[in-house]
Amino acid sequence: MKKRLFVIFFALLMLFCSCGSDTVMEYESTRLSEGMYHYLFASMKQYYLDTYSDIEDTEQFWSGEALDGRTYAEYIDAQINEAIRDFVISSAMFDAAGNKIDAEGKEQIEAFYQDAVTLFGGEKALATALSRMDLDADGLREAYALQYKYERMLYDSGIAQADDQIREEYYQSKYTCVKIIYIASEQGYVTDGDGDRVIGTDGYYQMYALSEQEKAAKVEAADRIEAALDADPARFESLYTDPTVNELDVAYYPNGLYLCADTPNAAGLPAVEDAAFHMEIGEHRRVSDESGIYFVLRCPLPDKAYDDDIDYIQFTDMDEMCARYRFRELMDERLPALRIDEKKIANYSVISVDAVSY
Repeated sequence: MKKRLFVIFFALLMLFCSCGSDTVMEYESTRLSEGMYHYLFASMKQYYLDTYSDIEDTEQFWSGEALDGRTYAEYIDAQINEAIRDFVISSAMFDAAGNKIDAEGKEQIEAFYQDAVTLFGGEKALATALSRMDLDADGLREAYALQYKYERMLYDSGIAQADDQIREEYYQSKYTCVKIIYIASEQGYVTDGDGDRVIGTDGYYQMYALSEQEKAAKVEAADRIEAALDADPARFESLYTDPTVNELDVAYYPNGLYLCADTPNAAGLPAVEDAAFHMEIGEHRRVSDESGIYFVLRCPLPDKAYDDDIDYIQFTDMDEMCARYRFRELMDERLPALRIDEKKIANYSVISVDAVSY
């Protein structure tokens, strides 16, 4: 189901349909009606809800502060609007280049549509759902067609490829490096007779719930670490690599953990990431979440860590992200020619728009 929602997300980003006469965005031959914009916005909101488990669809959550000082609503609204405008532009570029959807692409589009029909239990039910946003079956098929166009422009056109210059530019502008000392204050690690941590059948360390006495001892241990770091910040490195202090296995992170601003909370450590992107290099902070206590040190970015013999494993998706970064730059260059009805789109926000999962 998650894979299907991911596919639908990209399809909906591309959606262009002639239903409805009110144009919200227009670039060359591609026009987006207000009804279609509403549909895209609602679908992309669902994507965020499905992708980031820490998002709560409540006004309280949306009003909270995001990484860059904006509220989560303001941040994600902007991300959605940028994505919609990028796909309007890229679909027009596909057509302007004289490209055509091939037979394989047409088969994929029809398969996606039939999946949507199955999801709703029939074409009539699907049509009813689409009509609430002034869409029809042809419009949904066009959505998948535009997905195909976008992917061809991004991946096959050659206009956005990762090279050494783009990699370094992206690395310097989007990444931060942190080292973490972790104290598990809610659960403990199950150990064997030799004191080694036991790995379960799921591949993760086995855990058990700490007693109140054990929890108190963990907090006291964290307090001692904090006092030591406040007295001598230079001790962070030795504590980081000391397995009797740091409960995080840092064998795979000798130079630190790399966090990317374009993939918020990808590491599953939102408290750490929220701190990391607000810290100065060399600064350390104590933060916590429902699982434990973290001491976070923001480190200088090592030179070309994405090419390092050990660190490269943390950058396996970097070339794709760089391609998207370059693609976004190309969209920005064309933005002056994109016509947007700012007054109309100002009425749409993740706070007020109901998410849809089709």
